[in-house]
Amino acid sequence: MEIGIHGVGQHPDEKLWNDRSYEVLDRYRNDFRHITSHLPHPGLPTSLILALGHAFREKWNNKYSCQPNSDCHLTAFEVGRYTVRLLTAFVAPTLFILALPYFGCFVSFFSAILLTLDPRYISYSRIIHIDGTLTLFFIISIFLYLNGTIRHSLPSKFGSGIFWGLCLLCKPPGSLLLPILVAYRVIR
Repeated sequence: MEIGIHGVGQHPDEKLWNDRSYEVLDRYRNDFRHITSHLPHPGLPTSLILALGHAFREKWNNKYSCQPNSDCHLTAFEVGRYTVRLLTAFVAPTLFILALPYFGCFVSFFSAILLTLDPRYISYSRIIHIDGTLTLFFIISIFLYLNGTIRHSLPSKFGSGIFWGLCLLCKPPGSLLLPILVAYRVIR
């Protein structure tokens, strides 16, 4: 049994991200130095994650000799959606686990439930889109920074910076994280 939104047609962004991930995969195989030079828009982490999904799809279809009309054949569209679903399945549990030491069980659980029930989150976690990846990296960066400032942990702050960089590589709104973290530091 599959959990998800059924009967949803292909969103225009899904074609774009599927095509980009194929280009990333082709460039990785041919000339690794220019793997992302074709990306006019950020979205590198999502493109790389989708490219891994497509590499798995090719191996699966070749290993089991799956023809396009057979039951075992995986299409690029299906694999793209499954890859995003797998990645975004970690967002709510990550929020709960990272918030637990700072806000307690009730608030952490309630926050994860609110995120899980958010209609935008539900829709973006079921189609090939970059917002699920951005959300995951955003949450990890915030809580690593929180840990770094409370416990005076330089590795946590460094990790927060890495995930902030991944946010920037996902989408320009990732730049909003810096003013949030600076405001937290000033207020604290």
